[in-house]
Amino acid sequence: MTTPLLQVQGLSFEYPERSLFKHWSHDFSPGLTWLRDANADGYGSGKTSLLRLLATELTPAAGRLLALGVDASLDPLGYRRQLVWCGADLHSVAHLTPDGYISRLAGQHPAMDLAALPALLQSLEVDALGHKTIDQLSTGTRRKLAVAVALVSRAPVLLLDEPLAGVDQRSAKLICSRLAALARDGQHLLVVASHADLGEASDIAVRLDLPTGSGTTAY
Repeated sequence: MTTPLLQVQGLSFEYPERSLFKHWSHDFSPGLTWLRDANADGYGSGKTSLLRLLATELTPAAGRLLALGVDASLDPLGYRRQLVWCGADLHSVAHLTPDGYISRLAGQHPAMDLAALPALLQSLEVDALGHKTIDQLSTGTRRKLAVAVALVSRAPVLLLDEPLAGVDQRSAKLICSRLAALARDGQHLLVVASHADLGEASDIAVRLDLPTGSGTTAY
């Protein structure tokens, strides 16, 4: 039996207007888990909220999160070192330059393959950024930068929210290929929320329907 890299036990979380999760548990094994919507419209289902909970950006009302056996409530720093959170934006680091952002993530993940990053960024056409800050970059460039850093982080768990949104077709194909390669190695877990097809990675993805109520607000 494959040992799960990420475990959710009895997770409960709600917004003032509605409940998203109630005593929900799930074991995430190595590979790629593609978060889907039990509801047809695909909005307000809680995909982003779940990723933010897993990344400890949101605090659950109840439940335990364990990454490679490290309990998020008992050892928050140790838990966060097991994963990289690649959100839909980089607002919290908008004031940093790309180099500053990369340095911050490298400090959290000392095993990051910094030597491989320049070539990957060049392949994604993210180079010659100069002294621009994150908030001065285009949406697509910010997204490609964040995904590239996550891909070379060597963190066991990658949490990716809409990694292809605003990304050109050529770069999206490359990202999907890299996601598939990590998912196949048996050493990584990728939890991905994406409305876009994951291309090559979709063929090996495990689809996970979230047990949430209906709603019209996107989170």
